[in-house]
Amino acid sequence: MYQKYKDQGLEMYFIIHQTPQFKPATLAYCNQVRTANGLTMPVLIDPDATIAQILDVSGPVVDTSLLLEHGARKLFQQQGADEAVIEALIVSELKQ
Repeated sequence: MYQKYKDQGLEMYFIIHQTPQFKPATLAYCNQVRTANGLTMPVLIDPDATIAQILDVSGPVVDTSLLLEHGARKLFQQQGADEAVIEALIVSELKQ
């Protein structure tokens, strides 16, 4: 989705705060995730979950999808990723 909508103003970030072993994320681990998943969007390292706290992510942070509008108003939060739902929200917001 990032490649599809980035030229229309979508900013998307993949944020990693811990490894599967529940240890703080490292730059090396983030690079492994980026490569293994073929990510083209920016990958941010957040080893102390500061970003999750700032964005008021409720519930488990692991595998959480969060959609914000400009100004950081939360539009959507979901454990896991239902790509069809997320894409529909992105399209709707980009039209505004």
